[in-house]
Amino acid sequence: FGLRVNLITKIGADDAGKRLLAKIADEGVITDGVVEEDGISTGINIVLFDKAGERHFLTNPNGSLRKLSEGDIENNMHEMGRIVCFSCMFISPLLDIPAMTRIFKLIKKVPNTVLIVDMTKANVIFSETSGLGDTTSPAPDAPQAPKKPDPCCD
Repeated sequence: FGLRVNLITKIGADDAGKRLLAKIADEGVITDGVVEEDGISTGINIVLFDKAGERHFLTNPNGSLRKLSEGDIENNMHEMGRIVCFSCMFISPLLDIPAMTRIFKLIKKVPNTVLIVDMTKANVIFSETSGLGDTTSPAPDAPQAPKKPDPCCD
């Protein structure tokens, strides 16, 4: 549609992060809001669908998706476009409901901005041997989605 796309996220300073950054930059995504951090691995998800169409994720519980913080987002909000989309926000234990409430309020202060949020509850079970997760039962550190609409965002 010709809209400008900015990505705000955190990746590792590893080969996967460098490849990801190069690929999305080649596709025209603005990457100024990408935080590259030494000592963490870039989060990679494998999405599986069961016969009922439910999504199941295999993910590294120590990857960059679990290291994205409120500060990482706030420090790069000047990069955000007019349509702001959050996906898989419950993966990061650093982005709990109070943190997301504060971020949403900041975004809503910007005139003519649309906020889109995937409120899918994070249900992850961890394998001690593989380090991978599957969406079956709640993860020990996963914040839970509110049961009813949160008045913070009205």
